[in-house]
Amino acid sequence: MLIQKICKKSISFVTLLLIITLTAGCTQSVGNQEKVLIVVCGDLHCHSSYSPDCSVPIEKVVSDSTKAGYDFISITDHNTLEHLKEDHSTQDLIVIPGYEHTLKPVHMNLFGLYSFDEKTNIESAEEINSFIDYFHEMGGIIQINHPNWKAIYARFALNIPGDLIEVWNGPFDLGDKKTISDWQN
Repeated sequence: MLIQKICKKSISFVTLLLIITLTAGCTQSVGNQEKVLIVVCGDLHCHSSYSPDCSVPIEKVVSDSTKAGYDFISITDHNTLEHLKEDHSTQDLIVIPGYEHTLKPVHMNLFGLYSFDEKTNIESAEEINSFIDYFHEMGGIIQINHPNWKAIYARFALNIPGDLIEVWNGPFDLGDKKTISDWQN
């Protein structure tokens, strides 16, 4: 089996996300001889100093991620578009536009758009679904974040139409174990 590393900056973020979600751990036949395993490393849930829970400047997040050998990251600062005013990608690292939509009933990472109408006072499942429809129509991708995290009450997390689910958030705990079980089911 041949392990192939994706050439940085040669694909779009949508293609990268699809590769991550659809081919992670899978192989494809190449000709009659070899199988190829596509391997990419990254983090889809990073914060910078634009988030109230982080003091690290974006430049350091990017340089530390590059030093760690990541191919991609998404800086998903909480309820702000400030970090999305420019593309922070470098020759060695794809920075996917991201935003953590931190709501009382659910946390979602929004990927792929540099601007959109922020709606931070969403409370009901209907309002969440309407926002998700809007974001999808704009071409974005939704990830449901830490749906069983004990620090928040995510009453709608597993009942809304996200494209991805974050199955591990920080130090592994019982909430992450439950999310893995939910994901497998």
